[in-house]
Amino acid sequence: MAKRTTPLGTEIDDKEYSKKIKEQRLWVFLKIDVEGYREKFNKGIFSIDDLVYLMFPLSEKKRKIAKDMILYIKKYKSDINKRYLKVMMKELGYPTSTAWQVYLCLKRAGVLVRKNKTEPIALSEQFARFTQEVADWWRAWVKYG
Repeated sequence: MAKRTTPLGTEIDDKEYSKKIKEQRLWVFLKIDVEGYREKFNKGIFSIDDLVYLMFPLSEKKRKIAKDMILYIKKYKSDINKRYLKVMMKELGYPTSTAWQVYLCLKRAGVLVRKNKTEPIALSEQFARFTQEVADWWRAWVKYG
């Protein structure tokens, strides 16, 4: 297998290097319309569609995959065998490469969690905790500067 040296001088095979570079480039970006979403919250109609739109405002395809992944994992939360990426993608019918990118974005954002490759994917509360911490920080910063 071909090897390369990372910027830090570590030898790594090309496939692993490529995977690490992709992981560093995949992010979730929040696009927030406070008034529009406040109205949805007040009416009780904010939904998973709204959440994934906040995370993937530029890609309808990624929104659909993200929504389907989240709903799938929620549906099968007690069935460990269903919560592996390959099984999930086969059942959902998405290309593995695109689904992998969306999975990495959701994992990095704290929506999904998996300890290692052999563990099943699960929904995580990290996203909720982090956004609450950001909200608390913002309130304190506005109030006390």
